[in-house]
Amino acid sequence: MREEGDSPRIWIDRELSKSAAFKTMSFSSRLVLVYFFARVQVRKRAGTHKKVTDRHDAYETINNGQLRFSYKAAADLGFSRATFGRALVELQKRGFIRVEKRGYGGVGEFSVPGEYRLVEDWRQWKAETGVTPPTRSRRATPLQRPAQEPG
Repeated sequence: MREEGDSPRIWIDRELSKSAAFKTMSFSSRLVLVYFFARVQVRKRAGTHKKVTDRHDAYETINNGQLRFSYKAAADLGFSRATFGRALVELQKRGFIRVEKRGYGGVGEFSVPGEYRLVEDWRQWKAETGVTPPTRSRRATPLQRPAQEPG
């Protein structure tokens, strides 16, 4: 039996998935964002008719601003500390998340995960001039290698 707020769905707006902020982001950042969406708890809005419960606007978020995501949880999902840290920075710069409460590491009960809020500032995000989107590989391709003088 599902508890209130435990939704079997993860909603990602089509507009978000087609935005420049999302499409030019690193794959790791996209995946971390999906895990943020998975942490969102929703409930059906009061007075919503049964027939419209599959529509996104029939639900409301009940824990945005209190989305906890620790480096330990990220490591359990397969992210290195460095990759997760870079993803958090990229998600903040592009306007997908905002830090509500900074977490800190520690041992056991002395570790506090950060708390985040999903925001829609990505709608206003514009690529910086002269900056190219991240590439899949940092290795040089044959076209990028400098020509060597024969012999």
